[in-house]
Amino acid sequence: MSYIYPKRELCPLCEYMEGRLPCSKIVRGKYVSAFMNLRQRSVGSVLVAPHRHVQALTMLNTDEAHELIDLTNRIGRAVVDALKPQGLHSWCNVGEPAGQSLPHLHFQIVPRYEDVPYTFVGSAELTITAPVDLEVIAAKLIESMNRRTPALAEAV
Repeated sequence: MSYIYPKRELCPLCEYMEGRLPCSKIVRGKYVSAFMNLRQRSVGSVLVAPHRHVQALTMLNTDEAHELIDLTNRIGRAVVDALKPQGLHSWCNVGEPAGQSLPHLHFQIVPRYEDVPYTFVGSAELTITAPVDLEVIAAKLIESMNRRTPALAEAV
C-alpha cells in the first residue's frame, strides 16, 4: 500500500517558491527555502521546504535532503535566539493519515511558549496572520541568522 497524499489543483508552496503568491521569505538556498507560515500555530512558526515539488522525504536527492535538514536546524536556532521560546516543535507529516495537509514536503518549526496552550487542530483551522506581522517576525529571524552565520544567511 502506498502513501495517500493531499490533492490540490495548485500547490501553495510551489506558488511561493516561484513568486506567484506572496510570502514572508527568510532564506532561499540552492535547493530549499524557509518562510513564515501564514497560519501561525504560535508566534514565529516557519515552514522549510524543498524548491522541487516532492511529497515525501524519500523522494529527495542527497543534496536536497542535506540542505533541508541543515536549514531546518539553522531556522530552529534562529527562532530560539530571536524569539526566546520555552520549547520548540519541529516535524514533517508525510501522507494524509499522518496529517499532511499540503501536497509538498515541508518541515514545520513551531516555537512553544509557556503561556500559550498548544493545539493539535489542522492548519486549515488556524487564522491567517497579517503579512505585515509576518514580515516583522521574518526580519528578526533574518537578523539572528545573519549574526550567527553571515555567509549562509541569504535573505530574500
